[in-house]
Amino acid sequence: MITRTDDIKQLTGNYIGYIWMSDKAQALLINGKLPESSLQDHNPFIIEGQLYDEDNQHSYAIRHDGSLIITRYDLTESSSTGDVSYVAHRIEGKEYIAFRPVWIAEADPITPEYETMVYKGKAFVGFYHVDQKSSNHQPS
Repeated sequence: MITRTDDIKQLTGNYIGYIWMSDKAQALLINGKLPESSLQDHNPFIIEGQLYDEDNQHSYAIRHDGSLIITRYDLTESSSTGDVSYVAHRIEGKEYIAFRPVWIAEADPITPEYETMVYKGKAFVGFYHVDQKSSNHQPS
């Protein structure tokens, strides 16, 4: 379980995403390894972050609400029906930010012999831009 920035430092993978520090007006874009200098528990601290490792299908949501909250989504365990994109806010060079709904099969409490899909959250899966010719969202 990941609960501290020291735990984030242990992650290996090829990440895309962003980390927003408490002393910055814009997010720091991540494309590859995580910058160790940005991963600290003291000031400046991470306000918000979204990281995605496409190779391992892991997504991490990071936020600070008085204490650090880190949520890990393993997308290999999820049944998803499509990505949802939102306009990116103050993330330089990125038009849209994309999330995938995470649904996990669990035993139904009323009929345990059947499984039901339970919504667990939305996992960051990258950035998109609009293809001007077709108006389709394309990975960036």
